Amino acid sequence: MTTTRTLRLWHPSFDAYHCTFRFLRLLTFQNDHALTIEKLWILDFYLLYPVLLHRTSMPAEVRRVFRSVKIERPADQFVQLPSEKSLYRELAIFQKVAGTNLVAKGLLSRSKYLSGQAMLIVNAVPDVLRASLHETNEIEYRFMHFLLNEFGALDLAGTRGLRLLTGLVRRQP
Repeated sequence: MTTTRTLRLWHPSFDAYHCTFRFLRLLTFQNDHALTIEKLWILDFYLLYPVLLHRTSMPAEVRRVFRSVKIERPADQFVQLPSEKSLYRELAIFQKVAGTNLVAKGLLSRSKYLSGQAMLIVNAVPDVLRASLHETNEIEYRFMHFLLNEFGALDLAGTRGLRLLTGLVRRQP
């Protein structure tokens, strides 16, 4: 009797728990521990796929900082990624689950979430998890700083806004 084995690949983009951890990473790195839900989704997308930042438009001063972070180019990756729009669309399911999970666990303010804001309730984050988030963010400090304080500091709308610069389709929270 011969058995066939099915090769299963795991990728963090298809894991709501990984998405939850990424959301927490982004929100703990923020000084005010809050982002609009739409901006959280976009920044999470680029935290998951940093190589795709090369395909975005950026103001010159932001692009200069981005170059200093030294993110490898998509062509240097082992995996060929599909279009940003299709990846972002597929990620929506997991991002929505992660957000509602954080609200249900009491880690995000429910009232703020319902109004389109993701606001972390820092005191509700267990110490062990907070330490793990801090450690992970410290390892990638330069990238996290760029993602949130340079790229993420751009407005969502307008000619120099994240929606237009990334080409990602607006989704409703």
